[in-house]
Amino acid sequence: MQTDSSNADFCDPSELLILSTTPDNKLLKVVQPKTKFLETMGSYSDRFHWMHPLEAVYLVSTNNAIIKHNEVPLTYQECLYLLEYSETPWFYYEVYKILKERGYFIRITEDVYFDIYNPEGYSTGKKNLLPKYRVVCRWLVIDEQNNDAHELFKRLSKETGAALITATVRNGSVSFFHVRSGIFLESEDI
Repeated sequence: MQTDSSNADFCDPSELLILSTTPDNKLLKVVQPKTKFLETMGSYSDRFHWMHPLEAVYLVSTNNAIIKHNEVPLTYQECLYLLEYSETPWFYYEVYKILKERGYFIRITEDVYFDIYNPEGYSTGKKNLLPKYRVVCRWLVIDEQNNDAHELFKRLSKETGAALITATVRNGSVSFFHVRSGIFLESEDI
């Protein structure tokens, strides 16, 4: 993973996805759509393809994108600031990165959870697909007797019928828990 220079030093920029910051918008605008990732990441709005900062920073970390601000490529460290600017907690990025490394297609919905889809037939344009899992990110373990948390988990699961999973980050380590009948079951099979 690069830490002190832009992707342009490592890859031919003409082969990369190029994203640009825009004033008053936390999403990043796709300005050079030369990649396979547009089928499964980001969203279309106002005749443009947009990426959430989580998606953009992930693509930069894997040397598949460059992010520009005022036409100047950002370093990886500068790209990480976009997460702070968009008020996205760092641990959301850690969870997102693990899920992407496991090969999942992720639709970022709200700022609370990720919807995970099977690869077969998924694209950003198919809005009516139902997710396989709904992942809720949290920093610390929620007490299993916490009724507010249980009500949130029930609501999120009922909205799509997806299996609900919580991703807990503690001391830099991510654990996944299936939530069934109010019980948190540790799981590595997501």
